[in-house]
Amino acid sequence: MSLNAYELSAGLFVRGLTHLKTQLMKAEAHAAASVSGEAALLDAQLAEIAPGDDELS
Repeated sequence: MSLNAYELSAGLFVRGLTHLKTQLMKAEAHAAASVSGEAALLDAQLAEIAPGDDELS
């Protein structure tokens, strides 16, 4: 019996995407419950890395 790429990877992708869906649903619920709301989170930005810091420690 030979295996193909689909048989080897489909289960992994389904599991990964299911996990991602769960995390996104949790994030959406958290954003809805927070005081600032979802719009504030979408407008938020990460702090910039200081000059010369090419890697995070």
